Amino acid sequence: MLFAASDLRKLTVQAEDGPIGTVADLLFNDQSWRLRWLVTETGGWLSGRQILMHPSAAGLPNVEGGLLPVNLSRQQVKASPDIATDQPVSRQMEASLYGHYGWDPLWDVGYLGGSGIGGLGLSSIGAGMPLAGFGAATERLTMPADTPAQENGDPHLRSAAVITGYHVQATDGPIGHVSDLLVETADWSIRYLIIDTKNWWPGKHVLFSPRGVTSIEWASHDVSVSATQGEVKESPAWDPAVLTDETYQRKLGEHYGWLERQ
Repeated sequence: MLFAASDLRKLTVQAEDGPIGTVADLLFNDQSWRLRWLVTETGGWLSGRQILMHPSAAGLPNVEGGLLPVNLSRQQVKASPDIATDQPVSRQMEASLYGHYGWDPLWDVGYLGGSGIGGLGLSSIGAGMPLAGFGAATERLTMPADTPAQENGDPHLRSAAVITGYHVQATDGPIGHVSDLLVETADWSIRYLIIDTKNWWPGKHVLFSPRGVTSIEWASHDVSVSATQGEVKESPAWDPAVLTDETYQRKLGEHYGWLERQ
């Protein structure tokens, strides 16, 4: 099922024996476009400690009830390795979590095949991108990539909260900004960017697949897509109240040619 990232970030994480905190952010791999970690605020239960939850441990979100069930116990979470919240998420941090919980470190390989956004390689998207951390995320995520604190961070781990608000550029001009992301919980992939076009095409929101993203400029906060302004205006109308279904997704893919790239 598809869920807005903004809705997922409001959910209480419910372990098998009680609540453990609230989802604060979603960290995703910018090559596969699959979520890798759910940043969870534990509040007073663990003295404000923040933890990383793997999507493979999560069940189906209950947005109406405000809950995200996970197949973990509170004791497992309490005994998990301490994570340095003032640092980006490193491979060493991840390895300790995979070992503690028994999670698969290759879980997020797939969807776009790990070949880079829009099929681009690392050389097209790697320069200047902020590394994903957690805690007081905004400050650390915007640090220059060459600062010592970020040397061990994963260069492909990104924050959903940070990319929200980025300007979106078509091949012939701006079309709006990223207002949200749509997450498919069957495989925890980011299926669409929701683009608010109010400054260019008032009153409209459009969906765009990561398959059509050609670059992300983290320094200037820009997302470039492989479509013209006209193609965006001519795309199948989207009703935010309905989110989307398979028929609409097929029409959208055919319109932009995304299906041919699979």
